[in-house]
Amino acid sequence: MSKRLLTTARECSSSILVPLNPINRNSPLSLSLSLLQDAYPTRMKGFHYIRTPKIFDGVFTIAKTFMKEKLKKRIHLHGNDMESLYQHIPKASLPEEYGGDAGPIASIAEAWYQQLMDNRRELLEFNLYGCDESRRPTKRDLQDQYGIAGAFRKLTVD
Repeated sequence: MSKRLLTTARECSSSILVPLNPINRNSPLSLSLSLLQDAYPTRMKGFHYIRTPKIFDGVFTIAKTFMKEKLKKRIHLHGNDMESLYQHIPKASLPEEYGGDAGPIASIAEAWYQQLMDNRRELLEFNLYGCDESRRPTKRDLQDQYGIAGAFRKLTVD
């Protein structure tokens, strides 16, 4: 099943964009890009942003210079153009608040909550799974692990 992320930014102001400096490797934007490109455990088919302020276009233009080509193709800024969103996500899958036919967000959330409660026992059992750390091998030194000790700072080849 392909996954798509839909985010609305209507209430977002430009003041939150100041700390998103993509050049700083510890900024929220840089860390988010690293997570999405290199560490996210699922394959996202698309990231769709709707009701975004005009400044988002500029921010994403800058941010895209730091993204891999594959991720660039998966990010879509729709602004207030819901018709362009419907080309990617069917109206039947969207809540009424986004012009869709799936019902109001409150009823969708209630249905998901009920689904979680119906499966509560199984979900809580997931917390019982783990590993027995006492059986993990102890840390070995470089000699045992790689067969050699030391570091090669200068390598001379005859």
